[in-house]
Amino acid sequence: MKDNRMDNIGECAYNMDNGYVEVWFTDGNMLRIKCEEVEAALRTTEQSLAKLHRLLDNKPIEYVAKIVEK
Repeated sequence: MKDNRMDNIGECAYNMDNGYVEVWFTDGNMLRIKCEEVEAALRTTEQSLAKLHRLLDNKPIEYVAKIVEK
């Protein structure tokens, strides 16, 4: 299912204090994604998990894009 979910994101940030990615949408809604739970549900290797963690630190919106496509 492809749609324009990612186009509606106004801002995205990783909060390392609580382990959530916080996504703010242009319509005023906010979504908090618990990274630990999402990653546990994905089939990952150590290498792919390391890549996801690098995205969290550097490009959280790309992290969100990766988990949304799964």
